[in-house]
Amino acid sequence: MTLTVMNRWAAGAATIAAAFAVAAPATNGAASKSVNATVKVKGVPSFTGTVSGRPYGNGTVRGSLSLPNLNATLKYSGGTVRIRGKVTSASPVRGTWKAAGGTGKFRNVSGGGSFSGSLKGTKATLRFRGSVRD
Repeated sequence: MTLTVMNRWAAGAATIAAAFAVAAPATNGAASKSVNATVKVKGVPSFTGTVSGRPYGNGTVRGSLSLPNLNATLKYSGGTVRIRGKVTSASPVRGTWKAAGGTGKFRNVSGGGSFSGSLKGTKATLRFRGSVRD
């Protein structure tokens, strides 16, 4: 009798495990990419500038800074990436960011991280770090 109960428990556990495997959400298979990019802008609080680095290379940036909120659109070959951030320290500038959507080949972008840098007058240089999936 003990053997029969153990076999039924094992069969039940296997059925539950199989049900979770079927119910688990499918991923799009996109690998996480490391972000290490530098953004140089002028015209704060409404700014324009350049972005360079990983993972997407060189592009342009346009956005606004209304403390503590940072909103920007980064334009690359093949589409755009929108980011939203929160400034947590003004001197030196520090904060967090997350991807808030995109267009073209970046339409499924997600991820986030931190940023830091300096603000001098109406110019800023910020280093973004983190990870994204697209």
